Amino acid sequence: MEGKAEKNKQQKSNNTIAELLSGDVLNSKFILDNLSYILFLLLLAAAFVYKNHYIKDLNKKIAINQRELDQNTAEFVDAKTRFEIKTRRYKIAKALKEKGLVESQNALKVIRVTEKDSE
Repeated sequence: MEGKAEKNKQQKSNNTIAELLSGDVLNSKFILDNLSYILFLLLLAAAFVYKNHYIKDLNKKIAINQRELDQNTAEFVDAKTRFEIKTRRYKIAKALKEKGLVESQNALKVIRVTEKDSE
């Protein structure tokens, strides 16, 4: 009995493989009845592949933009530092002193005019 069951399983698997290779599976009632479901699964698989490629492209673009942002930030910090070095008060005073201008020692006085004062 056990030998017959094993033989039947082996013949069934051989039959299934033979049906797959010959194309008889495509004509079977099961495939034809579930064709819409199979096409839906193929559509989902295609959407999944497309989504993965889209995500890879997005990650590449994000990495490129992050590198560009880091580079621009470094350039900004560098330019800001150079600007601060060139515009330090003592350097400006020294450069103007050579041209004959001297920084005032007296504090500036601001005169504010309001409408009440002008009447």
